[in-house]
Amino acid sequence: MCDVYETRTIQSKSWIWNGIHLKSEAAGLTKVATKLEVDVPVDKQYLTLPAGAAIREFKM
Repeated sequence: MCDVYETRTIQSKSWIWNGIHLKSEAAGLTKVATKLEVDVPVDKQYLTLPAGAAIREFKM
């Protein structure tokens, strides 16, 4: 089941499942995830930062 968030000031709506944005509607446009796979192995190359990349942490 998704959490649905609606913003009336900019007339947008978002559907979130487990922190994953699955659908959004805003300004007459709709974006929808068409495929989601969970608990599948991910190649380490996709999780490695490129050489010289920097990470900055922000406190909110």
